Amino acid sequence: LFMSDRKEFDRRRERGRRSMNHKNETSAALADAIVRYEQEARIAASSRAYACAVIMLGAAVEGLLLMRCLRSKKKSSEIASKLPKQQRPRDTNSPFRWTFEALIETCLAAGWLPKVKTSSIEINPQALAHSIREMRNRIHPGRVALDYPWIEFSERNFAHAELIYATLFATLSL
Repeated sequence: LFMSDRKEFDRRRERGRRSMNHKNETSAALADAIVRYEQEARIAASSRAYACAVIMLGAAVEGLLLMRCLRSKKKSSEIASKLPKQQRPRDTNSPFRWTFEALIETCLAAGWLPKVKTSSIEINPQALAHSIREMRNRIHPGRVALDYPWIEFSERNFAHAELIYATLFATLSL
């Protein structure tokens, strides 16, 4: 690789260096993961691997929610501790360990997922977040066998997930 593709060699070397010397830069690592998940989703979709693409966008949304909670860690921890017991994280002070659902509900309660109203429609980001969470959860074979037997992801599912991702990205980036 050093001889045949120096640019790729340097890229991998830098990532390896960061993995050893920058382990505490969790915000930067999280942002990097979100970008990589979005890129890999598009690559997967271009190869018609729609299940992979949708699951990666779901993971990217989970990362966006986590990033938003980390920006206001004290507030998000306080809010998470007041969630109903079935949604409340075990360790409300460690957002990195929260479930996708706990991240959604915390962001909602904090006002970080407001409804978006236009003259013709009203978008409910909470419903969108739960929708992509449901799609992302199809990575679990038991859930697929019980809840979605024989159903495959399609290009339409990916387009839907892409719209959800873009909407939540815009909402959470405000």
